[in-house]
Amino acid sequence: MPKVGDLVIFGECDAPEANCIGRITHKDGAMWHGKYLSQRTRERYTGDLCDTMVTLVSDFGVSAFVAGKKMSVKSVGASVARYSDNAPRKWQETLPRTITI
Repeated sequence: MPKVGDLVIFGECDAPEANCIGRITHKDGAMWHGKYLSQRTRERYTGDLCDTMVTLVSDFGVSAFVAGKKMSVKSVGASVARYSDNAPRKWQETLPRTITI
């Protein structure tokens, strides 16, 4: 179960990739709220994130580590992430990857 502070992909439209990772800031009823971590993505989308569905980055078989102004994402196993129709959901970029946050 996700919790405040977790790194997630919001909804099913954002691609599972480093620049689309968000951090949960709070929950209001069934709605999760958060912010993108990627500097590049925040420059293009300044609004808050909100969705009733979030997927932990760890469910994609990846690990994300934040250090200062960088986030490193690497593969640590197989994806167990699923779309709402139960179809498998995979990470969509080559790893490892480090981005500016």
